[in-house]
Amino acid sequence: MKNFLAITILGTVLSGSLALANEMAFDDYYRGLEAHDTGKYAEAVIWYYKAVKQGVAIAQFKLGSMYVAGQAVSRNYISAHMWLNMAGLQGIEIAKTKMNILEKRMTASELEEARRRAKICLNSNYKNCD
Repeated sequence: MKNFLAITILGTVLSGSLALANEMAFDDYYRGLEAHDTGKYAEAVIWYYKAVKQGVAIAQFKLGSMYVAGQAVSRNYISAHMWLNMAGLQGIEIAKTKMNILEKRMTASELEEARRRAKICLNSNYKNCD
């Protein structure tokens, strides 16, 4: 009985910690969205990066879109593809569509590099995505 109670308490603490971490990640995304919507693109990139490193799919889509457009970052189709790919893998359908369109503008070597970087990013749980 004591073990069951200890496991239950530990589970509750861990799920609360995960919920708090997830909430903080979305706070970063919303700060980025607010900055983006008011034309503060450089600030948006900072907040989106914080969110993408925590796996927030919609932030990955937004950051990928900023790389496509060259908003506050140099236009970079490899980075754009990587982030759109990450978002698409998490179910953001528009990211998949945008990525497919983007692929038509990329060379075979750029696509290969984008996919290589996406694999590294995913395998590192979004910690090694540069």
